[in-house]
Amino acid sequence: MILSNHLKFHSISEIKNQGKSLGIIKPQTINKYYHQEDEREWKPQQQSVQDQLDLFESAVELEKIPYKFYYDFVAEDGTRHKLSIIDWEIQQLYRNCRDNSHQNTLEKREQEALKKVKQKLSDDFMSKKDLYFIVGNQQKRPHGFMIIGLFYPPKIEFEQLSLF
Repeated sequence: MILSNHLKFHSISEIKNQGKSLGIIKPQTINKYYHQEDEREWKPQQQSVQDQLDLFESAVELEKIPYKFYYDFVAEDGTRHKLSIIDWEIQQLYRNCRDNSHQNTLEKREQEALKKVKQKLSDDFMSKKDLYFIVGNQQKRPHGFMIIGLFYPPKIEFEQLSLF
C-alpha cells in the first residue's frame, strides 16, 4: 500500500515532533479492540453548542452514543497506545446494528450492537484488513491524539513461487 509520505508516520511521537496535528500510522501490533460505557446525555457545554445549531433551518439533533470505542496497539516505534476511536463510520455502525436489532429491550439491542461492532473491528479489521489509523488531535489538547478514521484495504497475501 502506497501512502503519501507527508501523511504516513511511524509513530505519534513522530507526528508531534514534526509539529503536525494529523497523520496516518500503521500499527505494528493491535493488542485489542474494546469499548467502555459513557454518559448517555450530552454535557451542558456540548448541548449548548448543539443548541446554537438550531438557528439554522435544517438543524438535526445529534444522538449521543453511550459508549466509547478504543484500540490498544503498539506503533512501529514500539510505543503502546490506547486511543479512542471517534470515527463517524464506527458510531454509525453501532447505530445501524442497534436499530436493526430484533431484541425486545434497548439494553439487549445495545449489547447486540456492541457485539457486532466488536466483530467488525476485531475479527474482520484486525485479521482480514491491512489496517491503518488516521490520527489527530485538538487545538486545546495538542498532545492528546485520537483515532479519527480507519483506513482498511484488504490484506494482500503474497505466495512464494518456486524457482523450479
